Amino acid sequence: VEQVQYLKKESWLKQKAEIQKMLESWLDSWREEKLNEYISHYSPNLFYSPNKGRIKNYKIYKKAVFSSPGRPDISLKNLSIFTQGDYAQLTFGQYYKSNKINDVGKKVMFIGQDSKYQWKIVSERWQRLSSPSFVHKNNNKISTEIFRPTMRFFSPGE
Repeated sequence: VEQVQYLKKESWLKQKAEIQKMLESWLDSWREEKLNEYISHYSPNLFYSPNKGRIKNYKIYKKAVFSSPGRPDISLKNLSIFTQGDYAQLTFGQYYKSNKINDVGKKVMFIGQDSKYQWKIVSERWQRLSSPSFVHKNNNKISTEIFRPTMRFFSPGE
């Protein structure tokens, strides 16, 4: 990194709130299996999945997933946000449970602002964590944190 630019606290808090709002809306549409609303969070021109390809194929895949009976239980933990210009990298622990799948993992999501300054998902990377050191079940609940961002670069009160 040649030069790091810091945002004013107010600007950062506003940007963080916008990103968190988009992420919560994406998560709610996923939980409720509202396909069109869910897909609207993805960039129609820039999104690419290494496994599913462009948005058209990804939507076909998600339609099949959403057609399974029952709604998933999904939660996110320990969100970390790194922004650079019109793009951001979000990293978080993702807990997913449905009638067929029970997964815990780390997701890295890349988002960008479109021409209307709306945050859209450009790409996602999922890493399943199934090692006993990451997953510990207690009464059918996952109790071990899988990702915790560090504050090593910040002093208290910043």
